[in-house]
Amino acid sequence: MCANTADAADRTEPLDVLHVASFTGNVGDNANHNGTYGQLQENLGRDLRCELLEMRKFYQNYTKPDALAFDDSFVEQANEADLVLIGGGSFFDLWIEDSATGTTVDITPSRLDRIETPLVFYGLGCIPVDPTETVVRKFRQFLDHAFAAENVMVSVRNDGSREHVRTTVGEEWAEGIEEIPDGGFFVRVDDAPHPELPPDDTVAAINVVADMRERRFGDEAGYEEFVAELAAFADEFLARDDERHLLFVPHIYSDLRAISAVLSKMDVMFRRERVTTAPYLNGPGSERYIFDLYDQADLSMGLRFHANVCSIGLETPSIGLANGHPKVGDLYRSIDCADRLVDVSSGTFRSELLDVAEDSIDKAPSISGRYREVRTELSADLRDAHRRIERLLEA
Repeated sequence: MCANTADAADRTEPLDVLHVASFTGNVGDNANHNGTYGQLQENLGRDLRCELLEMRKFYQNYTKPDALAFDDSFVEQANEADLVLIGGGSFFDLWIEDSATGTTVDITPSRLDRIETPLVFYGLGCIPVDPTETVVRKFRQFLDHAFAAENVMVSVRNDGSREHVRTTVGEEWAEGIEEIPDGGFFVRVDDAPHPELPPDDTVAAINVVADMRERRFGDEAGYEEFVAELAAFADEFLARDDERHLLFVPHIYSDLRAISAVLSKMDVMFRRERVTTAPYLNGPGSERYIFDLYDQADLSMGLRFHANVCSIGLETPSIGLANGHPKVGDLYRSIDCADRLVDVSSGTFRSELLDVAEDSIDKAPSISGRYREVRTELSADLRDAHRRIERLLEA
C-alpha cells in the first residue's frame, strides 16, 4: 500500500500503481513520495494501491540476486497495473554511456512500445554530468519515442531540470517535457513530541552533506573550508542569544560524517549544551518524523534539495545553501525566491549567512506567508499535471 491515504468521502475502486523509485536510503525521497501520493489521491479522487520497486536494484552496478531490470518481466508487470510511475528522483541525469537512454532508466524503445498501461516518468531530475554525444543522442531518441506514444507522459521536477534539457539536449525536446512541482512541497508529517527540540528555544534546523565534495566545493580543501566556516557561523549564531538551539538533520548516512565534522570544530560547550542531532531514519514513513522537525523549527538551512523543498512546503523560513551543485539554487530561482540563497561554495560566507539568518528570524511571518503563496501556486500547477494523468487513465 502507498504510505498515505487521502481523506475523501467518495471512493471508487483503488488504482493499482506500479511505482519505480528510490524508497530506502534518502529520507528526502520518502518525503517526495509522501506528498505525491497524497496529491494524486486528492486530485484523482481515488485511493492508490501501490507496488514499490526499488530503483537502486535496477542500477547496473547492483549485482545481488534480487537485482531488477527494465526487461520483459518488467513489461509484463507494468501491463498488469492501472498506472506506472517512474520517479521522482534524479533518474534522468545524463551520464551512463551503455544505457539505452543514457540515464538510469535503461529501457529500450521496443520494450517501451510494449507497455500498454499509462506510463508517467514523474517529476524526474535531469542534470547533465558531462554527457558525451552518445549519451545525448540516446536521450533524444528515447524522448522522441516517448513523445510519440499516446500512453506516455514525460515530466521533470522544478529544480532547473527542464532548462538543463534545453541547453544540453535541445529546445524541441525541452518543449515536449512537462515540469511539475516536487512532491516534497506537499509532504504530510506527524505532529509528534521530539526530544531533539527544546520547548522554549528558537530552533534552527541544519542539513549538511559530505558527498559529491568536488562538485559542491571544488576540492577537498574547499570542503574543509566550508566545514570550518559553518562551525564558526554556528558558534556566533548561538552566542548572540542564549535561547537559541541548533538541530542537525541527516538525510542519508554520509550526512552524519558532515555533522560530526562541523561539531568537532564548534565551541565545546555549545555542542554539549545547545546542539542536538535528529536520528538517521529511512524507508517509507520515516519522513513523517524527520520533516515534522523541519515543521516545528523556526528556521532551516540546508544543502540537500528536500531540506529546502519541504521547508518551503511546510512554510518554515529557509535558507538555501547554494554551492557548485546547481539543484538548490535552481529550485529557489524557479519559485522566484533567489533572495533566500546564500552561496557557501567559498570559505567566506559566515557574515552573509548570519545576516540572512537574523533577518529570517525577525521576518518569519512574512517569509511563511510568501511560502504559503508559493505552495498555492504549485498546488494549482500540480492539479493541471494530474489532470493530464487522469486523461491518460481515461483513454
